[in-house]
Amino acid sequence: MRWRLRRAGLDDAAALGRVNVLAWQRVYRGLMPAALLDGLSRVDQTPNWRETLGWPEPHADFLAVLPGDEPGAAGGPGVSDRAGAITDSDPDGWIGAYATVGPVREADDAHPTRRTGELMSLYAAPRWLRTGAGRLTHDAGLTHLTEAGFEHVVVWVMADNAEGRAFYEAVGWSCDEVVRPLELPGFSLPEIRYSRPLPVDPETGSTPATTAAATVEAG
Repeated sequence: MRWRLRRAGLDDAAALGRVNVLAWQRVYRGLMPAALLDGLSRVDQTPNWRETLGWPEPHADFLAVLPGDEPGAAGGPGVSDRAGAITDSDPDGWIGAYATVGPVREADDAHPTRRTGELMSLYAAPRWLRTGAGRLTHDAGLTHLTEAGFEHVVVWVMADNAEGRAFYEAVGWSCDEVVRPLELPGFSLPEIRYSRPLPVDPETGSTPATTAAATVEAG
């Protein structure tokens, strides 16, 4: 299949809410209370996404979109995992994954000498795991940060999310062994910080990652 990468806009808020809910329900099953996960709603997430999508540069949200005419894009088995049709800019597309990046949010996470950005979120729709969608948006986010002048990047991962931690380690992140609690209603979970430098290619001025106009083959 061929994923298409693009920047997200306000019209994508509902579709992103759908991916957000599906991803949390899969990734955090067994880590968070079932009642919390089962009560998540795409509708409830939409206003939050509208706010996020309105953040100014250098914040950015990247989507991996599967055009409707690609193999596997029609309905059928697994239709309950559809990531939400993008009704305006991509009438026949689905979101396979998304990434949100921007300046580091907490001063304590900033590198002492390097301008620091943050990968704030990275999730794939359960139906499209291991198809390259998540990696595409990850690489686009890091490229964007590099082109915006950032030299270092951090991401926070649930400490017990073995799958997520393995992904980041496989693509060049290092665990900082810094832990903090994620406070949620009625309970908290430990998060652990990962980081990596953002090397600049002297010829292109960007990381050796995927640019925002690229597509990726996955099988």
